[in-house]
Amino acid sequence: MMFKKAFLLTGLLALALAGCGSEKDAAPVAKTVGAALKGLGKPKAAAAGAPALTQAALAQYKTPMIMVEIPTMQLFTFVVPYGQNGSIETWASADKKTLAFRDGLVVGTRGFGADIMQASGPSLAQIAAGQGQHKRIYVYLDGADQSQRYEFDCVLQDRGRSNITVVERQHTVRHIAESCTGKGAEFTNEYWIENGNFLRKSNQLINTSWGPMVLTRVIDNART
Repeated sequence: MMFKKAFLLTGLLALALAGCGSEKDAAPVAKTVGAALKGLGKPKAAAAGAPALTQAALAQYKTPMIMVEIPTMQLFTFVVPYGQNGSIETWASADKKTLAFRDGLVVGTRGFGADIMQASGPSLAQIAAGQGQHKRIYVYLDGADQSQRYEFDCVLQDRGRSNITVVERQHTVRHIAESCTGKGAEFTNEYWIENGNFLRKSNQLINTSWGPMVLTRVIDNART
């Protein structure tokens, strides 16, 4: 669902507040953005798809940020860094959905419904090589809270260089496809890798019923 600017900025505000250390710390942010929203009117639903972000809308936010979409579920949100345990980074949304990443690759989810309890597969460096075969494993919980393990055989393919636009900016990337089959299902993860090792955008499986989650890095690093 696409929303007008007022709702988009409100969603970003909620995300910013979720990343703050306390309500006291969040108060100045709420006051500033609330003033900016004044007079913009109530949000209205429009055509399907993610909001049309602008660099101007993002400029006030100081934390790295990923835009998250699940097109088949009409789900759209933002996540920011929440914690780290060794090589695993956890990013969270304002409504307490979380994604666990290793080098930008999803290894766990919480709060989405049919969540990935854990996942294993190639490293980002292996994916960036754009060739080779490997196993990919996902573990879910069934209705009785029993672990269900799904294993897939995957093949990497380098689809070449291209330019993609992310929030009004062009990025030169390599497009890598990861085609996987197993357990009567098949899917393709896709990765758009910038400068050899930075994952600018990806389509990564959550479960085979939902299809891919689209992850787009819209703010790279913490801003001062």
